[in-house]
Amino acid sequence: MTSPLRIDRVLGDRPFAEVGEPALAVGDESRGLLAVAGTYEFGTAPIGVYDVGDLGCRALLRSGYPVHAMAFHPTFPLLVVGTGRYDGGYFFEGELLLLDLETSAGVSLIEHPLGRQVLALEWLSGQELRVLMAPHDDWQDKDAWAEGHVAVVRRHDWRVVPPRSVTGDELTGPRVAAPRIDSREDARCAVSRLSADWDPRRDVRAVEELSDGRILATLGGTQAESWLLSGDRPRPRVDARSE
Repeated sequence: MTSPLRIDRVLGDRPFAEVGEPALAVGDESRGLLAVAGTYEFGTAPIGVYDVGDLGCRALLRSGYPVHAMAFHPTFPLLVVGTGRYDGGYFFEGELLLLDLETSAGVSLIEHPLGRQVLALEWLSGQELRVLMAPHDDWQDKDAWAEGHVAVVRRHDWRVVPPRSVTGDELTGPRVAAPRIDSREDARCAVSRLSADWDPRRDVRAVEELSDGRILATLGGTQAESWLLSGDRPRPRVDARSE
């Protein structure tokens, strides 16, 4: 027989803790939402959708690639996410993800196993999505890192789009300029405007309870962090980078 899980307290809880260091932020003023993608580390990039009123996390998704683009659907509670990277030797691979904001369910839409590196997204209407992608690969293509292909994908109802249903033919389009934009500074500014006390939360690598009841944790970018027995606030952290 299993016992129900009970959360007594969350140590280090703060706004945007789910995404760590922000890499991209996109807002939806009509819904009062902000989508924030975290930096790609250790094979994953988190995407959180937050209410700008109370900064509560309304939906959460993890991508296996860096996130380059996000766009809220104009009417449905959906967020489309473009991801991808160069594989180190030939292909630009990635995913086109669709996140349901009500259920946090996410699906990967591109049919091909390697997908495409998606660089930009724009809803032209409730049924049409403009997708800007890197080329399939850089084989004998010196402009592959500065150009891409643009296509418009059409669906009558994006709420019921099956996984792996966007075909290669649908992603065929003209070659255009496709600058790679670094949005990290803009993302940090976006979350800082909403929370003056915001500070990126790093991945927790290990946790140990000490003999006096304190909690010792190690985090990415920080050597150690010791929490008081009350859990109200941490003691000063020991930063490995300052040693």
